[in-house]
Amino acid sequence: MNEIMGESTPDENNEHELGVVWSKAKEILSPSAFACLRLHYGEEITVKEVAIIMGKNKVAIKVILHRSRKKLAEYFKINPIKL
Repeated sequence: MNEIMGESTPDENNEHELGVVWSKAKEILSPSAFACLRLHYGEEITVKEVAIIMGKNKVAIKVILHRSRKKLAEYFKINPIKL
């Protein structure tokens, strides 16, 4: 019924939000930080596997992920996603 009335479904809203987050992450983060975030969260690869792929140790990957999440959280706190 929502689709008929031109309204978005919850799944469509979630997909839109994810698209906005990934797009903004690519703009804000360094290429390596974005790759790390995308591999771990987007492709659901473990920290250990990301470390192997990126040629870094697990602690470095955890630090990159932490800083990336923090940076994105700060951005979206100031600039909330508009649906």
